[in-house]
Amino acid sequence: MSVIEPMTSTTAQAVSEACNSGSYAKALTLLKTSKVTLFGRTVEGGVEAHVASERGPGTYIVSVPAGTKARASCSCHDYKTRGGLCKHGAAALLACQREIGGAQSLPEVPAREKPKTPKKQLSETAPSGGVTPPWLSAKRKLNGDDESPATKRPRSASPEFVEDPVSLPKPKFPGQKKVKAAAAPPGPDLSGRKTAMRTAMLKNLLQKWAGFGRAEEFKAELRRWGEAPLEDAFGLLRRAASSEDAAGGAAIISELVQRPDGLAATASADAQGRTALHIAAAGRNLDVCRVLLSARACPNVKDSGGRTPLGLACKHRVEASQLWVEDPLVKMMKEAAGGAAVDPNGSTN
Repeated sequence: MSVIEPMTSTTAQAVSEACNSGSYAKALTLLKTSKVTLFGRTVEGGVEAHVASERGPGTYIVSVPAGTKARASCSCHDYKTRGGLCKHGAAALLACQREIGGAQSLPEVPAREKPKTPKKQLSETAPSGGVTPPWLSAKRKLNGDDESPATKRPRSASPEFVEDPVSLPKPKFPGQKKVKAAAAPPGPDLSGRKTAMRTAMLKNLLQKWAGFGRAEEFKAELRRWGEAPLEDAFGLLRRAASSEDAAGGAAIISELVQRPDGLAATASADAQGRTALHIAAAGRNLDVCRVLLSARACPNVKDSGGRTPLGLACKHRVEASQLWVEDPLVKMMKEAAGGAAVDPNGSTN
């Protein structure tokens, strides 16, 4: 009996019937264009054929088993997805039928085995902490080996075996070029974000201590702020002028007016046109008014209602004593204003 038994017309018709849809006509085209090559005999007694691709330089490997059944396995995508008989397998069967006389003289092809994937093995070394896991200790006792892997000698080595501690240099090949490792892409720049968060935190702390009149805490946060201009110097002056602690508020304003931006903020006003001196005069804060007037804050500036700090001091003379000839706050305001007269509504003439 030959490698492949002689195929009758019934067997050729079986090839046509076993083909996938549209594969038989394409198999005939492959056979006519000499795309099929009988490569050799397989160990199982079949034939291995190579079928060239009609679309490119690729080649598909077809294995035809011995016998008269129309069967063939192929490495193409059609066979892997649909099974059955693809166009390459059908072309190989038809080629075997045409050249059945020379099939037995083909050389033997060794069996093709799929590479086995090695199983993942557990590490034989103890963890870095120095504690040997229980499963590793049990395995060493079972094998009669209680030595650690670091001090264990090879079983097949002779007594004179000494491991060379010097590592061998890496081989160099002619024409080999050094390939530089690609630099890691730069990460997001967080310096600007950190600076913004720090600025916002310091700003909130400055406003908090200014409102409470806590001079020591305010000075500490102001030193942390540094020489950079303050974001809201007028807001700090206004909070300190109406703070709960009058002496602390005066100390905070005294610290602020030593800075250029704080000194310039003494002439700033809010939406109603009120300056820090307006707020201090309305609250009769004598210490704060003294610091602001020493920083050349104007007692005659008018707000949106036409009121001046001097006029507000005269209007709210509730702390004047009978022993005083004149209210000290009003006297201090008039001296700074150059003896300006005040009308009953709190404005300066």
